[in-house]
Formats: sequence, C-alpha cells, structure tokens
Amino acid sequence: MRNILTHLTVFVLLVFTLSLPAESLVEETADTEKKIDLKEMRTTLDAVMTRIEAGDKITALRLLSEAVMAIRNSRPLKIGRLHLCTEVREFGDFDAREEFVLKAGEPLLLYMEPEGYGIQKKGDEYWISISQDAAIQDAKGETIFQRIEWIKYRKAFQSPLIPFYLTNRVREIPVGTYTYSLTLKDHLKKTFIIKSFQFKVE
Repeated sequence: MRNILTHLTVFVLLVFTLSLPAESLVEETADTEKKIDLKEMRTTLDAVMTRIEAGDKITALRLLSEAVMAIRNSRPLKIGRLHLCTEVREFGDFDAREEFVLKAGEPLLLYMEPEGYGIQKKGDEYWISISQDAAIQDAKGETIFQRIEWIKYRKAFQSPLIPFYLTNRVREIPVGTYTYSLTLKDHLKKTFIIKSFQFKVE
C-alpha cells in the first residue's frame, strides 16, 4: 500500500509498565536460558565486598557491573511488555488501548520493551546491538506492509543496566482484520524472537 506511512522511535529511560493479555499474542523464539557459573559469580561478589571494605568503590562498581552483565546475558531474549497505544511519551509513560481495535484513519502505534538482549563490554562501555523486522498481513494472508531491518539499534552505555523501549507506527491501514508480526534480532547473542498478534480496523 503506497499510502502507508511509517514512523518509529527508540528511547532509553527508566520506569515500569504493563503488558498485553498473553492470549492475544503468539510467540516463537530461538533463545534459551543460559546457566550462570555460580562459582565465578561468588568469586566476583566476594571481590566486590573486599573492594568496598577497602574503600575502593570504583573497582567495586566495575566488578558489580560485570556480575550484572553476566546475569542479564543469561536470560533469553524476549519482549516483556507490548501494547497498542494511542500515545507514547517515554519509557513506561503511554496510553494503552484496551482492545486490539483501531478506528478507520487511526494509526497503529506499538510499544514494546525488549528483555534478555545481549550486552558486550568494550573498554569501559557496554554495547547492545538489536534490529527489528515488521509485517502486516490481511485476512487473506496477503502482505500489505513489510519492513526489513526497520529498526537498527547499536549503542554504547556506561552501565549494563539498559532498559529501553521501541515503538512502531503505521498509518492509513484500510478497514479489515490483520496480523501484525515482528521479529526482534539480537546481533550479539545471534538469536531472535518472533511475536505476532491480530488486530482490527473498523
């Protein structure tokens, strides 16, 4: 559809929010929970306490950050919170729709919070590298909208605690019943997750 306009936003902030009903979603993932080396983790945490007792808080923070990174990297990639919204302001600050129904002329505005993505330390920085595909199919299975590598997000932070959110916006969707599918790809962990849901435009 040539008239479909798109817009996406990526922000990084700190706050919590709610999620869509689980029965509305279909999910497929190639990632699994990873085991943590408990012996190594205890050694690191003991070193953190030792450095704190010695007054070396900078080293303690560095070691603690490495422990946090190991825990986060052990989690499988997932989309923890996902909403259709009427407005998104920032992380956790949005107006969610109660149903998967749009009125004719309203844009589809999707809010999501990735979790379990890989974090890689380079020097004093912590990197993430994520991209996203998206597609919309009508009731006949015909694709009316598709974007490959729609979002490309590679960024460095000073801490391994990196909650963030993504948004997708699609305008001028005709009246009908549709399936929205998104693929979130983690380029550091070399894995992906596919999530889909049905919605209507009336």
